[in-house]
Amino acid sequence: MTGKDIRHARRQESFEVLNAIACLIPVGTDINGCAKGVLSESRISAAARVSGKATSRGLSHWRRWRVMRLCWLRGKTIDVRFERQVVDALLSKWDIDPWGVGQLLIAHKRQREAKAPWNGVRKIPAAGQPQATHAGQ
Repeated sequence: MTGKDIRHARRQESFEVLNAIACLIPVGTDINGCAKGVLSESRISAAARVSGKATSRGLSHWRRWRVMRLCWLRGKTIDVRFERQVVDALLSKWDIDPWGVGQLLIAHKRQREAKAPWNGVRKIPAAGQPQATHAGQ
């Protein structure tokens, strides 16, 4: 398998994970178009028919693109939140034009960052922890 084949297979797996999550959280429970639910990674893997490692990669991928908000509760149990409209748009775009998904993701991420930009606030370390020093600060 070449590097290109591996990238394509991983991209396919990430969409399988996205589709599985969208199917596992019923539409009837959405509030104002936003879905939320608690799922285990093993349940997502089984529904997507991918490995646990592929599920972890897929979750990280969608989190980085700000498609989903994920919060690990305990172990491999995750609180998942997403806008149903965005996920449906991504899945339908993947079916029609897999290479056009990138533009949709970039537009979505820019929109999210415009609503909630990084404000540059530094994290305050816990009591007793040394303060990190960075060049130029």
